Amino acid sequence: MTDNPDDAPIKIQSSDKTPQDPNKSNVNSNQVESHIPDGKFIDVMTTGYKEEPLVSKYEQRRQKKLKKKQLLMTARQIKRILRKRPINKINLAYQAYFFLVSIVVLVLSIIAYRDMEYYPDQFDQFLKNWQQDTLVDIQYTYTSYRCDDLGPDYSPLYEYTWPGTFQGCDCTKNTAVETANASSTMITQFFKKYFQINQVCSQNEQKQGCTTVDEELPKIFSSWSKGLDGKPFTLCGKRDKYSNYVNNSRLACKTNEIQCGSGNTQFCMTGLKCPITEIGFTANSNYQNLSLSNNTSIGGIIEVGPQYYFYYLRNTSTMPISEVRVTEGDTVCLLNNESNISPGRDDYPLMRTQRINCNDRSDSRFQKINQIPEDIFYLANNIQYLEISLPYYQINPSYNWTMFVKPYIYWKQSCKGQLQDDVVYVGNTISWIYIVLRVLLGFTITYFIIMGIIFNTIGVLTALNFAWSCMITKPEHQFNVIFLIELIAKVIFQVMEIIVICIAFAIIQIRREVIVNVNNQDCTDDPISRQMFISLEESLTSQVWSYNLGILVLFCLTLFIDIYSIKKALDHGHHHGAKKHKDHHKLINKDDSNKESQIKSFTPDEQENKKPTEK
Repeated sequence: MTDNPDDAPIKIQSSDKTPQDPNKSNVNSNQVESHIPDGKFIDVMTTGYKEEPLVSKYEQRRQKKLKKKQLLMTARQIKRILRKRPINKINLAYQAYFFLVSIVVLVLSIIAYRDMEYYPDQFDQFLKNWQQDTLVDIQYTYTSYRCDDLGPDYSPLYEYTWPGTFQGCDCTKNTAVETANASSTMITQFFKKYFQINQVCSQNEQKQGCTTVDEELPKIFSSWSKGLDGKPFTLCGKRDKYSNYVNNSRLACKTNEIQCGSGNTQFCMTGLKCPITEIGFTANSNYQNLSLSNNTSIGGIIEVGPQYYFYYLRNTSTMPISEVRVTEGDTVCLLNNESNISPGRDDYPLMRTQRINCNDRSDSRFQKINQIPEDIFYLANNIQYLEISLPYYQINPSYNWTMFVKPYIYWKQSCKGQLQDDVVYVGNTISWIYIVLRVLLGFTITYFIIMGIIFNTIGVLTALNFAWSCMITKPEHQFNVIFLIELIAKVIFQVMEIIVICIAFAIIQIRREVIVNVNNQDCTDDPISRQMFISLEESLTSQVWSYNLGILVLFCLTLFIDIYSIKKALDHGHHHGAKKHKDHHKLINKDDSNKESQIKSFTPDEQENKKPTEK
């Protein structure tokens, strides 16, 4: 601080506030020097007080608006210049190639995914056949009892699941229709006209006489019968929970096991009895001398109705029974989880699962055991009331229900051991191929939408000299910036998809080698199973493998082109050799000089010293 306040220099304010009173003595001389322009001191007594002009926030906003307006005025001129530019044919050709590649990759991914969709289900039922517990005993009980009354290890020999029905609105009142002789096709057409499926009747519909049909829950059919003169019964099987074809069809039995059969039918059991290999019904009470021998280690026979006998055998020369199934018609569908229906018959329209006729793609490994009419089958399972609770539901005695058995699927003795274990592993993990193909398809669809459609459209418009508003202040960089963004996004997507494809190759290769070994060694003589392995090898090798290889080659080629294009764009600063236009630069330079002359602010001293500019 100075001793004489009057001799102290004056502090110049840096805001719009009133300048500081020169009579105040708390002014620092260093502060004054920092606020005087050009480092000069002002003699207030001789020149008078002059406040430094400062730009307020309001003035800054006004200047920004003015600058933006001038840029927009320039944008109109830029658009006119861009329209006069020649179309970038190289860029258009690249975008066309890129769009074609994205379509081809999408199609190949869809085909690869589609071709694998069928095999997991087939392989799954192949393994279920092998992994089914071994059937070691069969008893029977009447329908008023349960199988577990015979013992904790007994369960129904078969179970058919009737799928149940949806609720519906029946508006057939005052509609005369004869259903006794009507075909199922006629009833289906009738339902479409007068029924509303899976919904209740509205109040208006109820006033018109419509009634709501309640849903029927799924039901289990597990009983059988000779006919009207026979009493319904349930066959109950006992299965060894620690024995199946995978674990017990070894090359050599252990010391605590008995050997059942030999060669390709060899089976090792821990108990004293071999597994059941044959069942059936007969009118002969001493079939295969079973009654007289009374030896359950050979087989057994049970009277289940008047002159109606059920028998089972333990024949060591054939494969043990794995599955027992009941279905309508004379065949079991190749995909066993599907339910067959007789030719020319439509399923009841309210059924939750519509059965299909599969006589042309049936599973010939199932052997027919017995057959009864439909009305006897429903009566044996006490479900005949469905004709009353469900309008127009038909239980037709002209259609038959059949009991089938399927033995374990044969596997050559020389293929057992490690190869059989590898097949089980492939079957349990074949869904991994399906999952990785699904992920690959998802990536491909995303790639096609984002890159093949969105970025490709942007690239085409840029090649046609469309002026993007986001680039209007830097139109000379428009081609380069937009193209680089497109290329970088493509490279990221392509690298990710290449990684997924490589993972798919690794997963497929491990499983493909096992399938190839099975086919080369001819491990099964079952025609359906052999065809499944041959088709699976063809799918993995010729189709899925080839399609993914094609996708990988296309992506690698496109990736190489993109990386080269990025390098070229960064080196030359333009898109595919597109030249910068001189007129455009002149326009930009001229606009910049105009903006500087209009926007720049001067201090009062500089304004006094600045000479008028000649126009």
